[in-house]
Amino acid sequence: MTACGQGPFLRTGDLGFFREGELYVTGRLKEVIQVRGRNIYPVDIEAVVQRTLNGSGPNRSGRCPVAAFGSTASSATEEIVVLIEGNGEEVGLRKVVQAIGEHMGVRPAVAALIPRGGLSVTSSGKLARSECRRRWESGEIQPIDQLVRHEPINGEGGFSSVLAQIEGLPDEERVEFAGLDSLTLTELQLELLRGAQEKGINIDEYQYDMRIINKLTLGELRVLLAGLKDPVFH
Repeated sequence: MTACGQGPFLRTGDLGFFREGELYVTGRLKEVIQVRGRNIYPVDIEAVVQRTLNGSGPNRSGRCPVAAFGSTASSATEEIVVLIEGNGEEVGLRKVVQAIGEHMGVRPAVAALIPRGGLSVTSSGKLARSECRRRWESGEIQPIDQLVRHEPINGEGGFSSVLAQIEGLPDEERVEFAGLDSLTLTELQLELLRGAQEKGINIDEYQYDMRIINKLTLGELRVLLAGLKDPVFH
């Protein structure tokens, strides 16, 4: 972490900041999740989930303790996993995923509800994300319920990639809040342009501007993709 003043300094691997002369530690460098070139901080995701579930206070004192971490267990690249401890009340996982997409610009690969007390903590009661990750990937933590983002198979791109990422999301949700990553959005724009050309639509008169596409609902996007889908995209 960086510090003010003269060195030498010890590199601890902590993340933090100075404010009004006070040092605040916010997390660990090794816990930062890298998603397609972006650094995502677990504490930010956890805060979004807590607010969405109307929890109060930090983890272990709110309604539903939450842990977010990166995992490569089911993907060649790091993906976000969010674990939420149940407390006997209904937890809307779709609402959680939607909120993360809206506030963070990415969607988790997995959002899971797990048994109460299922998250690992340190001897001082702090959330142990690395241990949560290990136990999740080893199968020690079994979900009560989960929402998994489906990926296209056999390396398929184009429409298949976009449809896979929005699968399960409600039709009324807008594209800009669906948590599609920048690579998928670029791919979407290119595929729509190519589809319009294949259908003989005059691109000069019918531009696929991402500012317009972002305002579409997912239902409208699905209809648009279906209308432009052609065997050339299979």
